[in-house]
Amino acid sequence: MELPLIESEPIEIPPPALRPIRDYVDSVVALAEFRYECNKKNVPYGPVTPWEQVTKAWGGAIPQGLHTILGGPGAGKSAFALQLAAECGCPCVFVTCEMTPEELVRRIAARVHRIKVSKFKNGDISGQEVRDLVSEALDSCPELYIANGMTEYISPEQIISFAEQIREDSAHVLIVIDSFHAWVQSDPSPSSASEYDRLNAAVGQLLTIATNLKCPVIAVTEQNRASFGKHAPEEKLHAGAGTRKLEYSPETVLSLRRASYENEELKTNLDRDMILTFEKNRNGKQGEQITLIFQSGYMGFKEK
Repeated sequence: MELPLIESEPIEIPPPALRPIRDYVDSVVALAEFRYECNKKNVPYGPVTPWEQVTKAWGGAIPQGLHTILGGPGAGKSAFALQLAAECGCPCVFVTCEMTPEELVRRIAARVHRIKVSKFKNGDISGQEVRDLVSEALDSCPELYIANGMTEYISPEQIISFAEQIREDSAHVLIVIDSFHAWVQSDPSPSSASEYDRLNAAVGQLLTIATNLKCPVIAVTEQNRASFGKHAPEEKLHAGAGTRKLEYSPETVLSLRRASYENEELKTNLDRDMILTFEKNRNGKQGEQITLIFQSGYMGFKEK
């Protein structure tokens, strides 16, 4: 479902203020009390993931702020982000800048029904069968909304407006950008700024969105080419392409990479072991690794 584009006011950022540090005690207490009440009621304090181990590593829910997902080509970053968006347990705005909304629909249906994605477009299944399969699959994610960044730039103001529209009475909302670099490049605004400066500014915009909406923002990002390969320097293993702010600014930096196999047959298996690493985690243990199985034929992940 594509959301309508609407006019919005520019984001207003209040000027920096000098305040006594005790002025922040009330907000610290309020957050602690909120999470305490959530624990008592056994409800998550924010959006969750489809994978219990991943949610637990995040501290029980995806925290407010910016989170990045890094990985090389074919690591399954988009599939991971789409499945998370579809099963996060709250309204979600998914800004797609690299895949058409139709391809996202096919991937959701393939994952839910465990049918290869190719079956939905190679003539093996009739139009009516596809309609039935897709309709049933989309019943599992009624709060997922697609903002189509393939045809036009989705501005920060529009992202905020979309999130406010779909949030309604929900306690939480999630925003996913796939991908961060494609989103930045789709901005038609004339600018003499370098790519480095544009990427840095866009990181700031996502941080502002997360702060204004008090929600998590997940950005799928390209990995620095120097990060590829088993002999890459350790400090570059989780480097985002173009700017180090993709590592320094987020609450969490996740990386996806394929597990190593001695058996050559396992390397071509459609079910691949993938290592999800919390390269940075302000809300849990840094360096924690979780093995997930990427079912590439169905474009879905499951816990091992």
